[in-house]
Amino acid sequence: MNTANPVALVAPGCSEATFITAPTYNAGNGPRSVTTGDFNGDGKLDFATANLDSNNVSVLLGNGAGSFATAVNFAVGTGPRSVTTGDFNGDNKFDLAVANSTSNNVSVLIGNGAGSFAAAVNFGTGSDPRSVTTGDFNGDGKLDLAVANYDSFTVSVLIGNGAGSFATAVNFGVGANPSSVTTGDFNGDGKLDLATANTGSNNVSVRLGNGAGGFAAAVNFAVVNAISVTTGDFNGDGKLDLATASFNSNFISVLIGNGAGSFATAVNGDYDSVFTSDLAAKADAVYSPAWDGGQMVIAPKAGQTEVKLGSATSDELKSWTGGAVEFPGGWKDVGAQLKPGVTFYRFKFVEAGQDLGMAYDGLAYVNGSWRIFPKPWRAMR
Repeated sequence: MNTANPVALVAPGCSEATFITAPTYNAGNGPRSVTTGDFNGDGKLDFATANLDSNNVSVLLGNGAGSFATAVNFAVGTGPRSVTTGDFNGDNKFDLAVANSTSNNVSVLIGNGAGSFAAAVNFGTGSDPRSVTTGDFNGDGKLDLAVANYDSFTVSVLIGNGAGSFATAVNFGVGANPSSVTTGDFNGDGKLDLATANTGSNNVSVRLGNGAGGFAAAVNFAVVNAISVTTGDFNGDGKLDLATASFNSNFISVLIGNGAGSFATAVNGDYDSVFTSDLAAKADAVYSPAWDGGQMVIAPKAGQTEVKLGSATSDELKSWTGGAVEFPGGWKDVGAQLKPGVTFYRFKFVEAGQDLGMAYDGLAYVNGSWRIFPKPWRAMR
């Protein structure tokens, strides 16, 4: 056991955003992924981690009161990055599947229902598998596997036989460097589809399933620095949407699904909080590459030691009254596309006693953080 690689848990049920100090539990070396399940059949949740540097999975049995027993480790392939659960042999006991990025395979460990697992059996995938998920892709009632392969730009689908084994992987092309894969019925035909977050091509690939284990050609939707993807109905219309996490960008993007297999332009939640949907999508497309590419830098010049500050509400900017008149005139053009109830700030770095200096506008406090949306009328062009 490696005491330098703890896993932290936050206790649920605390009210008013109050949390107890997170207890930590030792796992193997370099834990990269965690999942849950009742591995010993006592009705209490346990968890398992995939440990990249020690080539194993750690299983920690829960006592139902928020504490966990010492980790027991089970060997898998090399470079495990992702772990998930499922009943792969139909005995109603949890099994594990682990994507191994170095050995280019997925390890399946059959559970005995008492907290232990049989030796791993490995099945080949594409190159550098980073994420694994489960689903019944051919409609036979048996769990299959889907694996995102970072280096081969594919998803491997392995059809399960219901007895714990899997057929040779069939690979389906997606965008560049898929880091994450998830499933859902995106077109409402009752058949599972696939979505991948593609770090290298800055998009999400969606492949619609035919219910027989095959998938239509990938359709890609732009998302900056996508590294993880999940599903949910985020606007309550009964249709699945996508949410992605973007590394180095500090935001989550949401793609609203139309229920027919397509998705609206990805919108960063911060943009959606201050702009109407049309301008939010445009602003995301304009601002995100600029921030990520280092094109936007906010800093005073030498000698500018003071800051002059002004503000205007979205309603003032819409009607061009109050503090709005001190803002650049372009804000008047976007006033109608600002969400109500947002206060925007303008600020200027100046030398002591001076009025002229480096001026910026569009600072706002949204979603618990300060964000800046400079010159949003440029996104309308």
